[in-house]
Amino acid sequence: MTRTGEPRPYYFDAVLEAEMHPGGRWRFLTDDLERLLAGGEILAIDPPRRFEQSFRAADLDDPASRITVELSETVGGCHVVLTHDRFPLETTTYRRFLRAHPLALSALKSVLETGDLPFRARVYTLIFKPGMKTMTVRAEPWS
Repeated sequence: MTRTGEPRPYYFDAVLEAEMHPGGRWRFLTDDLERLLAGGEILAIDPPRRFEQSFRAADLDDPASRITVELSETVGGCHVVLTHDRFPLETTTYRRFLRAHPLALSALKSVLETGDLPFRARVYTLIFKPGMKTMTVRAEPWS
């Protein structure tokens, strides 16, 4: 979930770029690295158990929210808890990711267990991925 520089099949092939330390920047880009999808700041990190980041969708004017991912070992696997909070009210970001996070987590689980995306995630990728490459937010190079 924190490996940088490669497309994430469970998240529309988005590529993570991140400075993995508190105060570091992070962002998701389209797989051609041309368009910014989302970004923020790493707020806390405790590998391999927990990380916390601020979050802003690049195509929305909503204020930043927070995403926390907590991992714990279970017999034969790993338990993942993703919490997206600190919304000032029911924003577009809130409504969008209320649906998107369960889809992405389900797709991640399938990729890890079978090596392939489930049918529903493949359909969503076919629908949404082309539109992501036409967003007005171009990715700025990081120095």
